[in-house]
Amino acid sequence: MAALKNPDVLDEVCKKIDECEKELDQFVLEYNNTMHERKQIYKENVQVATEQVLKKCTDCNLILERQKMNIIDCELMDVEREKKLAELSKLHSEISERENLKRELIKQIEHLREKQMEKKKALHAANERNKAVLKVLQKNTEVFRKVLALEIKRLHGEKLQFVFRNISHKDPDCPYTFDLHITEENQYEVTSCDPELEEMSRLERKLQDTNNFSAFLANVRQQFVALSEVRTSQ
Repeated sequence: MAALKNPDVLDEVCKKIDECEKELDQFVLEYNNTMHERKQIYKENVQVATEQVLKKCTDCNLILERQKMNIIDCELMDVEREKKLAELSKLHSEISERENLKRELIKQIEHLREKQMEKKKALHAANERNKAVLKVLQKNTEVFRKVLALEIKRLHGEKLQFVFRNISHKDPDCPYTFDLHITEENQYEVTSCDPELEEMSRLERKLQDTNNFSAFLANVRQQFVALSEVRTSQ
């Protein structure tokens, strides 16, 4: 206490206090300045970071939108691809069907050609047989005419008409006829008979078996005579 009463000491103390206050004020000022600068820097850093984050979020959103668009595009591409695959599968099936149809048509054409060749051969054989029959008939025409009162006519379509007369005693000129055709299978076929004979089918089958045409004509004449006699007696 005695020291504080000393003016020199008191001045020194006051001086020290002033210096401390100045240093404190300077410290506070520097602190405040430093804190203000730090706050500014912090604000700037936060603003920059915020802008960067916002930019990143915007970029992420754009990327997500692009990904969504890419997914949609991929889905559309998948749909289009499936559609194209279905069209290709259908086209392949159509091509296969056409190829199968083509092969079937070729088979049918070959079959028709074979059938046509067979028909040509059969027709040729029938014509040859017709010629042979005609030759025999022409050779024996006079005999048939005198013995059987038979006239032979050649009709359209490679048919022969056999006309018998002197069947009916009441009307010797009345014709009794039948038409004969040789088929592609080289078979005899009676296409018409006037008047009809019940036994004609049997006589025709017998002709196929024996190929004895003279006997066939004689038997037909006998059937016509028998029919005429039955009608006369009625």
